[in-house]
Amino acid sequence: MRRISRILAATFALSLSTLAMTQASQVALSVAMSNPVLKSDQKQTAFLKVGLEGFRMPVTSKRVAVNVALVLDKSGSMNGRKIEEAKQAAIQAIRRLDANDIVSVVVYDSTVEVLVPATKLTDKNSVCKKIAQIHPGGRTALFARIRAVTRRCHIARGADLTASFKMDDLEIFPAELRASRGEQTIELSLRDVQILEFLHRNAGRVLDRNTIFNHAWGEDYFPNSRTLDQHISQLRKRIEVDPKSPRIIRTVHGAGYRYEHNDV
Repeated sequence: MRRISRILAATFALSLSTLAMTQASQVALSVAMSNPVLKSDQKQTAFLKVGLEGFRMPVTSKRVAVNVALVLDKSGSMNGRKIEEAKQAAIQAIRRLDANDIVSVVVYDSTVEVLVPATKLTDKNSVCKKIAQIHPGGRTALFARIRAVTRRCHIARGADLTASFKMDDLEIFPAELRASRGEQTIELSLRDVQILEFLHRNAGRVLDRNTIFNHAWGEDYFPNSRTLDQHISQLRKRIEVDPKSPRIIRTVHGAGYRYEHNDV
């Protein structure tokens, strides 16, 4: 107990001296033991908890006004929480700026729109209201560029981009890198189309994994052992009505995959 008393006394002295030094700076100091009660004649571990609480710096001069441009992606890929979180982040940024700061807000999908031209933030609520009214839709210019490049790759591989084909109730449009089921449109990658077209062309046949992989990835590509299976698993989630019971891409255990053209 004497040792604990000496520790507490030293801690108290440290607290007083620290407070004396920091009082002018208005730093709040708190000191406490992790265990308020310790048993005598027993070895125990205790911690000294020291807390410092800072203070707000006084503003002695006005800062230089800043010019901020906020750019938000409002393409279809931003549906749901993504666009809401992006709008909230933009609004929080606006709230932290001063009235003399200049802000502009730009949104884009396949086109670019200046939602708020460069202006002083004398009316933050008006700017925040415009941001809150942003709704996602359309595609980005980058998406369109990728689609154009993949089309050229498809042509280079000698694929027929003119003919669509059906697999079960799904119609695939290779030239557009998409498929449709009723009113639903499903975006596809070049590799998705290559796999589906290969299975369709070999309907009824079991295609082993290496054959499918070499067709879609190329013989020079060194795969992970699960690359094809993982890709088909993700593809099924988009094209199958029930991915757990697929009708388009069927697994033949121990052999590969197969599509049956007469399943409809």
